Amino acid sequence: MTKKRKIIYAVLAVVILAVGGAVLFLDEIVKTAVNNVAPKVTKTQVSVDSVSLGLFSGDFTISGVDVANPKGFSDASVFVLSKVAVDVQMSTLMKDVVVINKIEVDGAEFFYELKSGKSNVSVLMDNINSFLGESKKKSGKAAKAEAKADDEDASMKVFVKEFTFTNGKVAVGAGLTKQGADITLDIPALTLKNIGSEDKGAAIAEVIAQGMSAFSASALSVVASDGAKALLKNGSGVINTLKSLFD
Repeated sequence: MTKKRKIIYAVLAVVILAVGGAVLFLDEIVKTAVNNVAPKVTKTQVSVDSVSLGLFSGDFTISGVDVANPKGFSDASVFVLSKVAVDVQMSTLMKDVVVINKIEVDGAEFFYELKSGKSNVSVLMDNINSFLGESKKKSGKAAKAEAKADDEDASMKVFVKEFTFTNGKVAVGAGLTKQGADITLDIPALTLKNIGSEDKGAAIAEVIAQGMSAFSASALSVVASDGAKALLKNGSGVINTLKSLFD
């Protein structure tokens, strides 16, 4: 083997090791977000079917995300989505702040239930907003103590340039207690920009919380406006259902 060829092989080996390490790092980000962070944000169980990573592209896809109903509602899900596509700037993977060009949530669906005058979607949003409020209050010693207790979750910082939600739906049943819905309403496309900053970044939990809070609010808005019109048109339990929706 010539000296030149040895050098080429050595360079290739270094590149493969570097890319492999980056992919493992990406995989760790995903696992942390799903297993450790998301349940803290929603205060419910969160699961994912699969994660596929692009070895050289920096793109990865999360499929089959399921968010369980808040406590007090049925055993069904409050929120499911078929696909989350994430585009990461590979050159930033080993930096203090990982730059994410785009997070695209496609085909997400809420299942609207009502119990004791409160909907599962509004409770979910309250949980998320409560988390955001608690996060803003934490600083100094409290933040350092949390970082020590859960340093992987707390130390991971990202800057998200764009966070989009497309093809979203909210399913509303006439009885408002079962997942089998009588009507399905479209949620308008939603785009959030610049979560965090390139120099300081944002915690993964904050990114998830901001995205979910905005999308939940959009779903509730659809139920309160277009949902009312659709129920009237279909004539299913109009009086009681509309009263419940706006309580």
